[in-house]
Amino acid sequence: ALLQTLLARKESAETRIRLAEIWIELNQSKYHGAARETLETCLKLDPGDAMCARRVLAPLLLSFGEHEAAAALLAQYSNDTSAVMLCCGLLLSLAEHAEAEGEEEEEESQARAESAFERLFACNWQACALLAATARGESPIPEQTVSEL
Repeated sequence: ALLQTLLARKESAETRIRLAEIWIELNQSKYHGAARETLETCLKLDPGDAMCARRVLAPLLLSFGEHEAAAALLAQYSNDTSAVMLCCGLLLSLAEHAEAEGEEEEEESQARAESAFERLFACNWQACALLAATARGESPIPEQTVSEL
């Protein structure tokens, strides 16, 4: 509450984003709602999102499994080719692929995942390498997609 009061004195999109980042850094689920609300307020006040609140909100939504909200945000800012937004797009498509039921849905979700991978790879191949590197040696990226590089 004290932090909110202090930041309210310097109310701006930047301070709102900083506040949300602080709540996220605290890494406690009890602050998830406050961080999300703060970032969504930034987007409502500035639909063009000059301060890039979307780049903080998208990973937050994904980390809490809010795939529909993340998909809507990614669609709204589909022209954003930043590494964070493209990584979120790839991670979202991989999550959808993992949840696919039936052969047809699996094929469609795999095509979306491959497209998201290609888009990320074209803009920032290093981000693909970071996503593929895991401590356990298992990559979240489908092997067929990686082998086609």
